[in-house]
Amino acid sequence: MLTFSVSTLFGFTFSNHPGVLILGAILQIALTYLLWNAIEIHIGKRLFIRVGIIAGLVSVVYFALQAAFIGLLQNALPTAELASGPFDIGLLLFILMSFMSVLWLQVRFSSGDIGSGWQSAYVHFYNGLYISSFANLLIRRYWPAKSPRHS
Repeated sequence: MLTFSVSTLFGFTFSNHPGVLILGAILQIALTYLLWNAIEIHIGKRLFIRVGIIAGLVSVVYFALQAAFIGLLQNALPTAELASGPFDIGLLLFILMSFMSVLWLQVRFSSGDIGSGWQSAYVHFYNGLYISSFANLLIRRYWPAKSPRHS
């Protein structure tokens, strides 16, 4: 809700700047996790309000910077085609839902009262399912580094 209200103040809508709006929503998802942790450790009403104000200010600063850079660079950069087809919009929504799923996983599995099977799954998800290790293995196998020759 905060993302859409602040983005509207700066003139960003899903029809004219979908990427800016999606990135703002992803930023707010990260801030939601910060707020969730504040609730989880019972920091008190006063500090929770301060954290909420910080989240709002971060949102305002993000959209203000986006508006400033668009204003400064709109004549210097080529215009990009907006996401208008069903595939483009579906991809943007898929990306947003992926980040929301990560938030749900972080909130659901970070508590200590989950079973050992879920804790194991959380560790593997937290480590990105070791995709980087698998990618490094493939790169070393199919694109090996050549050792430098000394003369």
